[in-house]
Amino acid sequence: MNTPSYGDDRSQYSTGLALRLRMTPRLIHANRLDGAWWPRSADLITELPPLLHAVSKRIGRIRGVLLNQDEWLPTPVDWTPAGNHRVRIGWYGHQEAHMAVLIGDSAKRVDLLVIPSGDDPTSASAAMTLATAMGNTLTGPEALHAASVSGRLADQQAGSNPGGASASISN
Repeated sequence: MNTPSYGDDRSQYSTGLALRLRMTPRLIHANRLDGAWWPRSADLITELPPLLHAVSKRIGRIRGVLLNQDEWLPTPVDWTPAGNHRVRIGWYGHQEAHMAVLIGDSAKRVDLLVIPSGDDPTSASAAMTLATAMGNTLTGPEALHAASVSGRLADQQAGSNPGGASASISN
């Protein structure tokens, strides 16, 4: 099954770099995660607008975003992403780590794994694959841990097989 990738979205809000987002083909409640987002920094003012633009193509207008405040640079409480309708941003210290929840009209919801911006491409690619597998039941931290282990194993195999190649996501 083909997993939609939104890596070529260079919207008017973009920094000129491709958005690193991958989502499941269908949004279903059986999945714990609906996709993965690999922001380039912890600066939400730069990172959030292209994400909102891409996800709104999938679920329509986004009304709210829930984020873990410990994972982002301080952002003004009253900040509204440029080019968007009023989007309520909920900052929760108890929000599950490495998660972004986007809430759209008609209670549509997208739960995304947030891959730390400093992760290496091999681990990030593995995390995106795990987060977009249909029927996934991993939490954000579980997906990142499994991807890290998978990335280390892939690196070890590539080291023992000089002709081997591993999939990666471009920076």
